[in-house]
Amino acid sequence: MVHEDRPVIAIGYSQGGEAASRYRMEFEPGGRLAYLRNNWICGVTLGNPSRHEKYTYYGGPETPWEGIAVYRLPDIGFDWCELIEPGDLYGTCARGLTGEIERDVYTMCTQMELHSGALEFAQTFVASLREIAQNLDGNAFDDAAQEAGVQNVEVGAPLPPEQLAPEEDKLITIRGISAAIAAAIDGLIFFCSPPFPTAAHCEYHIREVWPGMTYVGLGIQHVHDWVRSYRGAN
Repeated sequence: MVHEDRPVIAIGYSQGGEAASRYRMEFEPGGRLAYLRNNWICGVTLGNPSRHEKYTYYGGPETPWEGIAVYRLPDIGFDWCELIEPGDLYGTCARGLTGEIERDVYTMCTQMELHSGALEFAQTFVASLREIAQNLDGNAFDDAAQEAGVQNVEVGAPLPPEQLAPEEDKLITIRGISAAIAAAIDGLIFFCSPPFPTAAHCEYHIREVWPGMTYVGLGIQHVHDWVRSYRGAN
């Protein structure tokens, strides 16, 4: 880092939120920027696919959902501000098997790169489809993410499925199909959100957290508050 005396703020939107999340964790013990931990002020993300479960902003309501990305933050405190519209699937992925299917689809979409060549594209596509199909029989282990080269983190990472007795197969299949249907419904609701597809992910500059305060406005306020605290402490 060229200017090691400079304070640091991280802000990210959408997949930039995941980038900001990964950057933030580099300031923790063992991270590449741990020696600059005292320089850290705060962070803000909007529509963050790496959002920690339940986490929003200081004084904000908890939610029963989490980010849709494989990489998800631990609970790192209220210097980190998560701004998430309830209808934005990027940061409101379901829990359990339904969430795993949603996460697989997200991983498939983000890992497929047409510029990498037709063969690699096809391999990633087939691997992701296979994992989604496997989830229909209750296998929520994230094979597709592993084959795509995504590294799981300790916090919030999916666990390998338990071994099931043969007589449980039919019940698990029913559960898997139900989860797949629920995931599809979540995706359709997100895509069809008015006034245009995925609007909940695209209108943070005009949608309000509470009357008179937009998400972007709250993010700006968050930064101002933490900068004042940082200057007061230094």
